[in-house]
Amino acid sequence: MKTEFSNKGIPVACSEKQPYFLDWKVSINRTNSDRTNYNPGLLELLLDVPQFVLLGGNDWGLHKSHHEVSVTFILTNKYANTDIPLLRKSNIYYINDK
Repeated sequence: MKTEFSNKGIPVACSEKQPYFLDWKVSINRTNSDRTNYNPGLLELLLDVPQFVLLGGNDWGLHKSHHEVSVTFILTNKYANTDIPLLRKSNIYYINDK
């Protein structure tokens, strides 16, 4: 992300030297609940039918992973005099239980 901002002429640092500060956090979460797709809704059904026809499968009835990794990026401006970040982006990645 720092490279993309730099290519657009926005100086970003992970220290207090620049006006824009990019911070990031990674967390690993475990859920105990069983997550399955036994009863898909209408929208999911409409989206999964082309997947089933084109690729020959779907994930209905399959158990989902209990582990996920959450990666969050937060861009702030130290001269803005506000605690509201300019940008916050989170991605969640699911990890196989094994």
